[in-house]
Amino acid sequence: MKKVFVFIFTAVILVSFVSSQENDIRQLRWGMSFDEVQKIEELEDVFYKQEELLGVSVEVIFGMGSKGLYSVTYSAREREFAEKAGELLKKKYGDAKTDLDYSYLINSKNILAQHPDVVIQIYEKNDFSKLDTVKSTDATINVKKIIKAGLSKRSMWEHGNTVALLLDSPEGIVLSYYSKPYHYENKKKFNTILADLKKKAQKEAKKKAADADKF
Repeated sequence: MKKVFVFIFTAVILVSFVSSQENDIRQLRWGMSFDEVQKIEELEDVFYKQEELLGVSVEVIFGMGSKGLYSVTYSAREREFAEKAGELLKKKYGDAKTDLDYSYLINSKNILAQHPDVVIQIYEKNDFSKLDTVKSTDATINVKKIIKAGLSKRSMWEHGNTVALLLDSPEGIVLSYYSKPYHYENKKKFNTILADLKKKAQKEAKKKAADADKF
């Protein structure tokens, strides 16, 4: 009886973390309407809920857009969640690659645009030292935290139509699942933004050099 219980418990956990032939994540498929997600996930009129997963309390957030469901994100505080989730994903899909969360970066593009030199240095050299020079003009927004989170490499797994990105940081654990087309579409958008940031950084550097020549 104990073995049967363990098998069922393991199966339930795997359903929450991995895709299958029938579903992309959990019991869901990308592109589902909110009404469909709401019915399956037993949601109220909100896009999130709390649940216990791998013995940890997590917030589950469902990303909805004009084309329906495009992401499912687990957010937790305990590092135990990152360790156990990483083990499950590795067991199912193999060793992880690394990539960025381009959806997060796209949503933060206005903040990134204010600090092009810092963004370029972090992106190209993985050097976060200039982050200390960043100052926020809005006390309600933690600019440093947003830039750091956006440009921190995530462990990445791909399978079928799904991309999984795991961020294990002191600020919290975030495991995001995206529709693969949505992820790579945002990657292209970010590359365009990055090209604009490089031009802006070069322009600012030339201006500083020109100003210095006046003294």
